[in-house]
Amino acid sequence: MNEERYIDKLIGQPTAWKIIRRFMLSRQLNRTLLFHGPKSSGKTTAARLLAADLFLDQRPIRNVHPDYNELSGKDVEDIEKIRAWKVSADKAPFEAKRSVLVLRGVERASSAANNNLLKLLEEPPEHVTIILTCEDASAVLDTIQSRSLKTRFVELSLENKLEVIRRRGVTTDILERLAFSKTLFEAVNGDAFKVTSQAIKSCRDAYDVVLTGDTKKLLELAESVETLDMVRYIEATSTSLRNIVTGK
Repeated sequence: MNEERYIDKLIGQPTAWKIIRRFMLSRQLNRTLLFHGPKSSGKTTAARLLAADLFLDQRPIRNVHPDYNELSGKDVEDIEKIRAWKVSADKAPFEAKRSVLVLRGVERASSAANNNLLKLLEEPPEHVTIILTCEDASAVLDTIQSRSLKTRFVELSLENKLEVIRRRGVTTDILERLAFSKTLFEAVNGDAFKVTSQAIKSCRDAYDVVLTGDTKKLLELAESVETLDMVRYIEATSTSLRNIVTGK
């Protein structure tokens, strides 16, 4: 498999990439995969890229393909949602030759949901690929782990995170986005990042005053700028990080 694939766009996960490429060459495409690792390490992205490769269609990347069924958030804790997700496995694909079912945050599933999931994993339909994701594999039932091809994702390096943001089309304030966002998702999501824009503006003003040595103005700004925000801003604009962004 030398030709370029969608999964080749996965950033910063060489081991996971090799396992997924090997899986695509196998004749066991109905086997369950368990992607586990830190938040914002690319598990969901990998699931969508793999589906795009299996379908030869880029729509799963946007989570809009009719044969790609992704369950996440509080829905994972809802037994009725889990049952409906499981039932979809028995249905013939609408367009593609197979279906891909993704369950994000499987460690949050209830006992009843786990029982439904196990029934599906014991005898998955030939046309179905199942992908489970979690942060901590030890929080997932042993019976689920034993029926899955476990694929570990690692924490992304700073360079990898910067590359993710660049690929999303963000060209300004990249470091501030990383420093002021709780997750990489927030950093690349424009709407989620807007809430920090005022904090960054205040930090910039304060930082500029520090450089001018105007003690009076600095004392005035100190009351409106959070110390933690200021520390984050200084870290985000440090020379070493700037060099990574500019490629120096």
